[in-house]
Amino acid sequence: MAIRSYRASSLTSNEIPTDLQLGTFALKWPEEIKKALTPIVVNLSIDAKGFYLICLSKTKKEVECFDLALIHDTRTGSQVLLPQGHEYFQKNNIGVLDVPIASKWLTIYYGNTYVPTELRLIHFYFESPSIAERWAKQLFQFGHNQILRNLSSLDCLEKLHSRIIHGLIDPDRKTISVKSFIQFLCKNIHDNSKEKTILRALDYLKLPCQMDSVINPAEFTFNKFFRLYMHLMGCREIDNLFESMIGKNRRYLSLEYMKVFLRNQNASLNDTFELNHYEQKGKDLITKYTEHDEQLKEKGMSNESFLRYLLSFDNLIIDPKKLDLCMDMNKPLAHYYISSSHNTYLAEKHIKNDYTRQMNQIDRILQEDQIILLQQKSSQTHSKVRALIIQTLEEMHEDVKEQLQINFQTNLDQLEEHKCMEIQKCLEKYFNQLETIKVRLQHLTNRNEGDFQNDNSLSTHGSKIRPTISLTALSEYPLKSTRASSEPV
Repeated sequence: MAIRSYRASSLTSNEIPTDLQLGTFALKWPEEIKKALTPIVVNLSIDAKGFYLICLSKTKKEVECFDLALIHDTRTGSQVLLPQGHEYFQKNNIGVLDVPIASKWLTIYYGNTYVPTELRLIHFYFESPSIAERWAKQLFQFGHNQILRNLSSLDCLEKLHSRIIHGLIDPDRKTISVKSFIQFLCKNIHDNSKEKTILRALDYLKLPCQMDSVINPAEFTFNKFFRLYMHLMGCREIDNLFESMIGKNRRYLSLEYMKVFLRNQNASLNDTFELNHYEQKGKDLITKYTEHDEQLKEKGMSNESFLRYLLSFDNLIIDPKKLDLCMDMNKPLAHYYISSSHNTYLAEKHIKNDYTRQMNQIDRILQEDQIILLQQKSSQTHSKVRALIIQTLEEMHEDVKEQLQINFQTNLDQLEEHKCMEIQKCLEKYFNQLETIKVRLQHLTNRNEGDFQNDNSLSTHGSKIRPTISLTALSEYPLKSTRASSEPV
């Protein structure tokens, strides 16, 4: 088994500026054209963890949360395609008046999955171009942070907690209804047993547990939400793991037991380090995952702290360096090689066919025209004919090499480095074909040796015929290709 790398991923969470957390005034354009084309006054903000774009409607008192990871593109200025009815803002003199409407417009391309299909176009109008440009830039940057697509289980729980805090809150009362909270967890499906289980869990955490009561978001911290999660899920397997490591009567995982656990965990990865090697790592993990309770730092990890560690990035199943494998495809698709795409084979076939067609033309001329010409019109002795054939082939070899290098060079600038090897193999193949033709001509000369020596009708002063060929005439491609004409389609 390969040894796992312990290098941490370079991915970092989004750091949201304070002003973006507080929010910005904007006008949201209706997505349904059938409704009256009247913009909705909203307040746009981003949660502190950088998971959601929060759109609070000032008129309807509703909150809509857009997952930043599902924002595939943002556009403003000249890149915006204004929807029908955008003249409303010009007629009502909203915002800065001496600039185009498109410069104050923000269009978000929002999807349901990480794959950009069936995108929603969400339009916002700001007071000035600078605000629109900043939001477009920040949302694109935050949404394309790869960590949002590689969240650990613990981060997913934090994301769910952020969704509850910002999405279920009453804008006026600044509270969360217990009824709406239960409906959210039950996915709007009425289930008495689940509702009673959630109410008992809330009562266990000393939170409001009546259907008509409300929860203060300031009291419903992530620590309490995590305990609620453990109570609802049971997590009996964590208790069993604790008992197997430290016994039934112990409640905390001390540093010594943590070191043993880390060594056993990495034994399957061919680690042969001594127990003391995990001393510092064990201390760091205990400090990190017991910071929610200062009393635990001296005793060790409780089952709650240990579960946090197991669900975190520090205990990923995959190698963290794999998360850095991301290609920023900011060039046309023809510049990239996708090993699993059918388009790759089409492009490769197209490139090879172009040069195969050239070389087939050269082969036909060598085999038909040149050989026939040398057989019928040559009046030289055998030695001179042989020298003439070799000289002609060498000259053609150099001309072909020069033309292919010119055509290949213009295409190499547009291809990935690994495609160069394919082209070099193709070039080597065609040069080998020329060598094969050269051998065939030599064999033909040897076969007709007696004819040339015994033919008394040959004139000793016959004209020297030098077979030449125009490479430009052999191919449909010009000798000096331009970049535009040589780029792969």
